Amino acid sequence: VSTINLLMAEAAGPIGWQLAAQLPRRKKGHGLLPAPGWDPEAGWEDEPIPIRDLPGIDNPAEGFLVSANNQPVPTEAMDQWPWMGADWLDGYRQARISEVLATRADWDVAGMLALQQDRVAVAWRDFAPHILAPEVAVQAGADGPIAAALAVLRDWDGALRGDPSSAWVMK
Repeated sequence: VSTINLLMAEAAGPIGWQLAAQLPRRKKGHGLLPAPGWDPEAGWEDEPIPIRDLPGIDNPAEGFLVSANNQPVPTEAMDQWPWMGADWLDGYRQARISEVLATRADWDVAGMLALQQDRVAVAWRDFAPHILAPEVAVQAGADGPIAAALAVLRDWDGALRGDPSSAWVMK
């Protein structure tokens, strides 16, 4: 299976995205579980799914498109499309790129380079309330390595850094 996200744009005009793929049509199931090879209904159809039957977007209201190996359509809309697989990234990178792109419209090469090097871990916003919940701290005790780790996490701004001065780097 070969899958490509095509993003298209004209300098002063429309933009678009199209999932371009050679996705096979299964006769039965999705291929996530083994199927008996002797079952004639467990094989493949002769032709792949036509590209015209795959998702795409023209001129989204946001004014930009983001593709980051994420699920091509929202979960609630997946049943409206042919089966496209189940192995997608979690969507956090796409969410962060969308978040940053929405902050301005005057993008240039330097701005795009900075976006490519962005290290904000959007997932931390979802996980922090659960990890730093008071009951976790109580279970960890007032001191010890878990309490020390929680203290570091409480002060963490959610940006992934590799510099030695970062509190996130183990010392």
